[in-house]
Amino acid sequence: MYTNIIQGRGPLVLSVPHDGATILPGITRRTSTKPRDLGTLPLAMSLRHELGCLGEDSTLVWFDLHRSQVDPNETDRARACVPGLEREFDAYHESLDYAVETALTYFGRCLLLDIHRCSLPEGPDMILGSDQHRASPRSLDLALAQNLRQNFSVAFSPDPARGIDRRYRGGWIVRRAAKQFGTRGLDAVQLELNDALWRLPQRPLAHHLATALVQTISPRSTTTHNEKQAPL
Repeated sequence: MYTNIIQGRGPLVLSVPHDGATILPGITRRTSTKPRDLGTLPLAMSLRHELGCLGEDSTLVWFDLHRSQVDPNETDRARACVPGLEREFDAYHESLDYAVETALTYFGRCLLLDIHRCSLPEGPDMILGSDQHRASPRSLDLALAQNLRQNFSVAFSPDPARGIDRRYRGGWIVRRAAKQFGTRGLDAVQLELNDALWRLPQRPLAHHLATALVQTISPRSTTTHNEKQAPL
């Protein structure tokens, strides 16, 4: 009910789990939670549009509930939801599974990009998390980082030398999807957009992101080494 999907016809799936604003009245809220990743859904919509202009018809999945009641990116399902909303947690992952399965069926490959917002003063523009590359067995995370660096500063989590800890290494959405589909052609990456980027005009930001993604998912970017998914 609170999961939305715009189904595309390409190998790219965009996930936006934390920009939901809906708080259900009469239902408790989780005591330990973070604020919305404000702006990630409008950016993802713009990104999807820019991808379309470049000939890439991506799938977009997003969640309307506020993360204080359900957080699809939590590992522990019991901790991720207040009692009674477990079905909403499951529905988000079922929609992502469907989107990934569809891409793999038609293209034999898929890149899942889970979009978030972070606040890391003096940090890079973007932080990528692929569970130390285990969630990206075809190394599309490395290709994406290289392509993004044409316009942005990019780092992977964790990177202690740059003050980037494990919180951005790739949450449950990325790790769960990679565990289920990694050997079948999925690469999954968590993308954290640092605060400084949100002061930029949205359309150029979305365009540069789209260009990097199109470069990344082109067949020549896919490597054949390390096809077997590493344990998660």
